[in-house]
Formats: sequence, C-alpha cells, structure tokens
Amino acid sequence: AAVESLSGFTPGLELLRLRDEFNEEKRRQAIERRRNETEKDDDEWRKGKGNKTRADGANDDKVEDQQKSKDDEENKELAEEKFTPPIPPPSQANKIAVYHCNRAACLLHLDRNEEVINDATIALMLKPGYTKAYTRRMSGYEKMDRLDDAISDAKAALVLEPRNAQIRSNVTRLQKLNEIKMEKLKEETMGKLKDLGNSILGNFGMSLDSFKAEKDPNTGSYSISYGN
Repeated sequence: AAVESLSGFTPGLELLRLRDEFNEEKRRQAIERRRNETEKDDDEWRKGKGNKTRADGANDDKVEDQQKSKDDEENKELAEEKFTPPIPPPSQANKIAVYHCNRAACLLHLDRNEEVINDATIALMLKPGYTKAYTRRMSGYEKMDRLDDAISDAKAALVLEPRNAQIRSNVTRLQKLNEIKMEKLKEETMGKLKDLGNSILGNFGMSLDSFKAEKDPNTGSYSISYGN
C-alpha cells in the first residue's frame, strides 16, 4: 500500500514479525534461565548439601533466599520488558494507524478475522491507546471465538473511554458469552468423564448412574453422592 511506502517506515507485517521474534527471544531466555536454575539446584543436591550442619543449613537458606529474590527480580524484569516497534514520527504514525484500523473494519465485514486482528494490532503499535483499534480487534477475536482476548480488548477500550455505554455493554455481553462457553465446556467434560467412568466400572458390574452429581448454584461446582 502507498501509505506503507513512506520513507523510513517499517511495513505493518514487518512490525508483527519483529514483535514475534522479540517475544520468541523472551521465551527462549526464560527457558534458558529456568534450565540453568534447575541445573544449579541439581549440582547443589549432588554435592551433599543436605548433609551439612544445622548452622550451615541456616546460612545456606539465607543465601538461597537472597538468590531467589535476585532470580525473581530478574524474571520480573524479563517479563516486563516490552517490544518497542520502530515507528515514524507521531504525526505520520497516527495517519498510518488510522489506515490500518479502517482496513480492519473492511476486513471485518469480509470475515477475514485473522487479518482484522493483525491490522488492529499494527494500529495499536503505531498509536497506543487507539480505542477503535481495540474494539475492532475485539470483534475479530470474538468472531474467532477467542473470548478471553476479546474481553481483554473490550476492557482496555473501556479504560480509555469509561463513559462509553457501547463499550461497557460489550464487556458485559462478552463476559456472559464466556460464562456460557465455560459452562458448556464443563458439562461436556463431565459427560466425557462419566462415559470414561462407566467404561471402567462396567467391568465390575457397576455404573455411574448409581452416583448423583449435584451442582452448587452459588459456586458452580459439583458434589457427588451415591445412591442405591
């Protein structure tokens, strides 16, 4: 697109690729750090650390606590490190963000929802706090049944525009849809567990029909009772 041929501007899909590479590197670093920590713990165990005196053990516990605190801080810093996209000056970035957001709206009508999400994400990279981009990406997520992501975007939009009745309605509606989805999933899981239980108990001339599952209306959890 002509809007993406501006001098010095990194195309939208390239921004997404750079973001994915950044996130992949963060995951690799986290895995490497966990592996190093595990190897360190294994080395200490092999050295017979558990056979030391109580005093030595107390000192070691203190050192362990200090190291854990340091590791936790490093892990926190790694988790909080955010991808900073290479973007043009704000005036230019805003225009390109609007272009991507408008294209997301068109793609939404064509049910090209993955592209909707990509364009809206690019718009948010270029213009953080862009409410329309959040709501359009929300719609793309909803159409793909990614309700947790849709709710997250709806809430982000509501933070930006707390008096927007439509956005508030979207949050409520999506949360209700997600509750229904989770309840359906729970019922399907219970059904599969029952079938599995019957296949096992059938070998002993028993059936789960002898057991009664009662749902607690307050918590949504189930309790099992046995009846003759």
